[in-house]
This record gives sequence, structure tokens and C-alpha cells, in this order.
Amino acid sequence: HEFQRLAHTLKLARSLSVKCDVDTDIEVPYSMIADLEQYPLWMPWCTSGRVATPPSGSSATPGMGEETTFDGQVGFGFETGTFLGTVGDTVNYTVSVVPPSAPSGKEEDADGKPVVARVTADAVNGFTYGKRLVYDWRFTRIAA
Repeated sequence: HEFQRLAHTLKLARSLSVKCDVDTDIEVPYSMIADLEQYPLWMPWCTSGRVATPPSGSSATPGMGEETTFDGQVGFGFETGTFLGTVGDTVNYTVSVVPPSAPSGKEEDADGKPVVARVTADAVNGFTYGKRLVYDWRFTRIAA
């Protein structure tokens, strides 16, 4: 992602990469991350999530491995317990989703490659507390 190049040019830029294996089908974490409207149910300090524009791409409901893009908004904040009320912000993202490239239970796609999925959320225009925020979630089905 272009953020890897950008992070090295800004003194205050930070980049974090975490890789872990989770004993579940990739459809579970993929569907949690791709569905912005469900974020408040599981993400700490998330107050809202919504799709701001309809998905664009080859179809509104992508097929296996087909990329679609949409604009989304995620609100973050926490109750201060003071006269300040809730402190937070709404971050506008350009979201790109690529659903799993093969149905559940298949270890390889039609081309014999590992089954993958991806969700990228990029706050291209910045937000109150920063110039850029990028999440790049990559999922790979591993053999049992």
C-alpha cells in the first residue's frame, strides 16, 4: 500500500503491522471487518459505522475475489463523564473490499492458489487528529 512509502517521509508517521493465525474460516473476520455498520457492536470506542455511498465495482454484491469500493464513515469517541460529554470524531474512509476467493471449506481457489480476502480502509483526506489513517486487513485461508 502507498502508506508504506508515505510513512518513511513524515517524521510523526507511524506504521504497525500485526500478523496472527486464528482458528476460524476467513469468512468470519472478513465479514466483521467489511461490515462498517456492525463496528459499534464489537470495536471499543466505536460509536457509529455506516456506508456513505453505494459500492462500485463489477457489481453491488461482489462475487468471490471481486473488488468493490465504497465510501464509509466510522465514528469514534468516549464519554468523559464531565461537562465535555463525548470526545471523538467521525473518520471518512474510502473502503475497498475483496471477499474470499473461494467458498467456505475450499483451501484453494479455482487457480489452485490459497484462498484470500482483503479489506482496506483509507482516510485519504485525514481526520481531526491526523493527516492519514489506513487499515489494510489481509486474510489467507490456511490448511487445517
